[in-house]
Amino acid sequence: QREQKATQTQIDMTDLLDRFALALKAGIKRPKVNTGDLLFSLAPANGRNAGHVYVKGEKDWDGERPYFGKITPEGKLYLSAGVSDEVRDRILAIGSDVVKSAKAHGAQHNNCCFCSRDLTTDESVSNGYGPICADKWGLPWTVTEEFKKAKAALKQANEEVAS
Repeated sequence: QREQKATQTQIDMTDLLDRFALALKAGIKRPKVNTGDLLFSLAPANGRNAGHVYVKGEKDWDGERPYFGKITPEGKLYLSAGVSDEVRDRILAIGSDVVKSAKAHGAQHNNCCFCSRDLTTDESVSNGYGPICADKWGLPWTVTEEFKKAKAALKQANEEVAS
């Protein structure tokens, strides 16, 4: 029985690859994006896959992450045999829009997908990451007037209930 070959998909992973480049320039030695179900990590700089981003799945009961594939510096995704279309689509979604994925992860898990720290301020939860990761990964850091008004209204409502 022969093993299936990995499948190759040409995709637009520019956003993810650019973020990794910015993180390296900012001094992050081992940049990674961890959305819980997927882990994107940069291959060692001195290895045979230098410049590639490895994609692994969610931790199993042993704490191991299954290898799903790699993304080349040119944006080609090589998936391991047996990776489902659902997982492939999730990889594509994260790779093409890191900010949207980071916001969704932060809102759902209350921690940063870049540094894994808890999000401790409403502004960080609103963005999905903190201001330090925003700076290092080249992410937008916005606190909208709408958010400030909603926060003030919530504070006022809590004060009224407490009194």
